[in-house]
Amino acid sequence: MAIRWAITGGSWSNITTWNDGTTLGIPTVGDDVYTNGFTVLVDTGFTVNSLNNSAKSLGSKATPNMTSNGSPSGFVISNNSSSISYLAFNGNALSENQGWQAGATTGWIGYIPATPFIATRYVLSQWWISTYGGGNVNAPTSWNFEGSNDGVSWTILHSVSGFALTDSVVYTSPLFSNTIAYSRYRVNLLTINGGTNTTVGEVQIFAGNNSITTTAGGNFNFNTSNITANLSGALNLSSLVVNSTSGGTITINAPAARIPLTLNGLQHSGTANLIVNTLGNVTLGLIGGAQITHSSTGNLTLFGDYFQHTTTSAGASNQTIASTGTGNIIVNGSLIGQPSGRGGETLLSKSTIGTITITGNVSCVGNITIAAGSITQLTIGGNVTNVSGSANAQIQLGSPTVTISGNVSNGGTNLFQSGGVINVGGNVTNSSTTNSTISTNFTTINVSGNVSTSNVGAAVASAISSSINILGNASASTSAVAVSVTNSTAQVYLRGDMFNINGKMAIYAPIIWLDQTGTTQARFFTSGGADRTLYSDNTFPNQPPLSDVRYLTQFGPSSGLTGTLRMTSPTDVRSGVATDNTVGTALFDTSQLLAELSASSDPIAQRLRIAATPEILGQLLAAYKR
Repeated sequence: MAIRWAITGGSWSNITTWNDGTTLGIPTVGDDVYTNGFTVLVDTGFTVNSLNNSAKSLGSKATPNMTSNGSPSGFVISNNSSSISYLAFNGNALSENQGWQAGATTGWIGYIPATPFIATRYVLSQWWISTYGGGNVNAPTSWNFEGSNDGVSWTILHSVSGFALTDSVVYTSPLFSNTIAYSRYRVNLLTINGGTNTTVGEVQIFAGNNSITTTAGGNFNFNTSNITANLSGALNLSSLVVNSTSGGTITINAPAARIPLTLNGLQHSGTANLIVNTLGNVTLGLIGGAQITHSSTGNLTLFGDYFQHTTTSAGASNQTIASTGTGNIIVNGSLIGQPSGRGGETLLSKSTIGTITITGNVSCVGNITIAAGSITQLTIGGNVTNVSGSANAQIQLGSPTVTISGNVSNGGTNLFQSGGVINVGGNVTNSSTTNSTISTNFTTINVSGNVSTSNVGAAVASAISSSINILGNASASTSAVAVSVTNSTAQVYLRGDMFNINGKMAIYAPIIWLDQTGTTQARFFTSGGADRTLYSDNTFPNQPPLSDVRYLTQFGPSSGLTGTLRMTSPTDVRSGVATDNTVGTALFDTSQLLAELSASSDPIAQRLRIAATPEILGQLLAAYKR
């Protein structure tokens, strides 16, 4: 892993943008990348560990500021054994007479530390030349940085050739691979810029990664579409600009970390879509201003749970996510408000058309959570919870279609200030002492679950001609109704039951429809008389079950029920025998009896067929006498 930083404003893919250019090269896998105060135009995809525009202190140098060749510690050595060789290690490269001369076109200067250390980087500066003849012609142009443990055998640790070192251009080496703690180091000067006496203003040798301190500021400007930035670490930025005008999609993947607190100013403009992938929470906590701005016609897709920033200054400009673009906002996570004690703060604002989609929960605390007056659709995949609030509603919209898959609950100020249509897949509850959960100008309110209140505020309230559809139950509290409708043409459709408590009706409305397909019952209070309960057809009390009522007979209120009991017809029961609410009417004659005897194989029927009557017997005897 390397630490890489810009040395000029330029493109990411340009090798001269980074550090000393030809040696360090373009940032790659595992690198921690710093803007170093410059603007880097991201024109290609990349994979690095992190992006940063903060100042990064990487430690102090391993060589002390020498006051002589042998103090304060270690010893300065050179090819000409000059008594002022230490001036190349005194920490002052740009003062008159504060450098070292080799006395020839080649030479070397080095340092023997008191304790051997592992050198991995060095900095080489030219002597300040205003009072020295020859100018930059005596500046080194190629050299080796070498280490030794005996002063005889030297190992080349790093080489440079063709570099234009001047009194205003400092050379900072990249990290080089060295695992040996040498007892002495030197810069072996090989060529100079055409002069006769090579000179060095300052040599600084660093151990490990302790090499530089980057400058704060600058930013990474993503100005090319269809690129992907993969981060194994994090975004650590106070500014990140995405301004591609060529469409497509820009993706920033930070799968192993979250965007930290220092992201203050993600700017998404142009026409490209932007996807920021993070895991974990995304807390934006700087004071004042919008932390994420979106003015693009492309979509902004954010992954992670986004927490409202806190601030010590009030004002409508204090927004966590602010959109003036026509593209859509998608948060694949939750929006979580934070109490701040200041007014005017908004977690997500959108002043133009488009849609807002939040796959997780929305938690409102203290200030406005969502303000979007012109959007056409707000979709929330989880629950919406208002813990507390100021005088303003927590979700302020125009007239979009609002779809909430989970539950909606309110414990503070009015939760919604909106028109249009709202669909709630779960329950709507209210525990506020003064305000409602869903109120104001929704023309249609659809609730798939139950509607209930536990305090003095209604869960659903409407003063316009609304259509309120509740598939579950409506339950009042001892001090408030669950649904309050004051408009004379508004209608409430209830499929579940109404539960009234201590004189408080669950639904207060001029028109209430009870669904015939359900098993609804509703209790109404009367003035000065007994309460009255309205039942649907199939729940009316003291009625026989359908199985006890004759088949196809209609009965019950409004003849809404049909019997299913099947009975034998009186025509199939012997005459005079009681059946159902009458008697049987079946009759039997002689011809029917004889026909049955003639056809039967029963032995009694056979004997009856051959039995003789007295008349027949008399006729037989009379015939015999003759």
